[in-house]
Amino acid sequence: MKISALVFVSLFLVSLFFSFLSLTSMTVIAAVGSDDSLSEVNSYESNFDQGGAASGGAALGQNAGNRIVMSMLSADVADSGINKVIYGIDNRTDVYASTNAKFKLWAQSTAAQISREKMVSGNAGTYLIKTGSLKEEMAANGMNFCSSERFISQPAAANCSGFLVGPDLLVTAGHCVQNLNECKQMLWVFDYKVKDAAHVNDKISVPTSSVYSCKELIGQALNNGDEEDFAFIRLDRAVTGRNPLSFRKSGTIGVNEQVVVIGHPSGLPTKITNGAFVRRSDHPAFFVANSDTYGGNSGSAVFNVRTGEVEGILVRGDQDFEYSSTDGCYVSKKCGEDECRGEDITKITVIKELMKMLYYKLIFFSKLSIKIQNKKYLCLKNLSIFFNKIYSYFISTKITIQ
Repeated sequence: MKISALVFVSLFLVSLFFSFLSLTSMTVIAAVGSDDSLSEVNSYESNFDQGGAASGGAALGQNAGNRIVMSMLSADVADSGINKVIYGIDNRTDVYASTNAKFKLWAQSTAAQISREKMVSGNAGTYLIKTGSLKEEMAANGMNFCSSERFISQPAAANCSGFLVGPDLLVTAGHCVQNLNECKQMLWVFDYKVKDAAHVNDKISVPTSSVYSCKELIGQALNNGDEEDFAFIRLDRAVTGRNPLSFRKSGTIGVNEQVVVIGHPSGLPTKITNGAFVRRSDHPAFFVANSDTYGGNSGSAVFNVRTGEVEGILVRGDQDFEYSSTDGCYVSKKCGEDECRGEDITKITVIKELMKMLYYKLIFFSKLSIKIQNKKYLCLKNLSIFFNKIYSYFISTKITIQ
């Protein structure tokens, strides 16, 4: 590892303060309440024993013909990247209908990217998400859906998907957020999901506490050369009511591992898509799976079912829909489990800024800093400012991790 002298000195100072805060924070957290703050901090600390980004390598030559660009909903839709497809049977499930408790728990930490114009202030501290049904939104773009298509009467408001990796840190696809100005135009909405079987096609409202905006674009890549496609965002405040997701910190997922995708296909409320497996994982920047995903799923968390860790970010795939000349309308494209091109998932380990945070345990400092800032302890607030300055320095410093 190549580290400048200044960074080395800073690391030494951080280690001293870390020792101090290990004692101080336990007192503060114990004094202010009995929430899960301490267990979360201990969990973060125990998980940060390794760091490192995926190794580099030559990009595989992808056929440009596979890159089918298509705006799925309306002119303001950000996910105009590569579309997706159904493999075998359609495994998409509403959160309320899932029988898997851990999938439902993971879904709490996923978010929808929705334009500000669609968020209307409602009663008692809520937002009403104003949008048409999937069928209506598609018809407005010249696509008449066949009545056999699933979920066509549900609202379709999301542009892209994202997921929580730190108290105020979110990951999505690079083509969903290409610059800071674009980032700040959108909101990130948790709990955009169907409530229960009695409200499957209803408009959806969410509490204001579930809605966040973009404060900083920490890292972003959309590179056709090495196929990297990700965005790493700081939200305007720490997310409450849910925990950051665990994710892979080194190495790569193996072929035939089972994965589940949680996100917003075609802009729909949260869907859990199980039953997929990894086809190949030899590229340094992405792996390929046969997940049933669509435009709108871009930015979705892709979980390793066995380990529970996020392995990557859903970014591109085959064409979503095809025209049925027999029925005179559009249907989902369907392939066999081993057919068609598969869906590409950016490996989460290629996000260098995130790996850098892991290496220096900076997510721990960030989380502790936020906990301190929320409490009435002036001296500790001043200390948290110091940690934020160190945090910002490391993120902005070019450090090579080998």
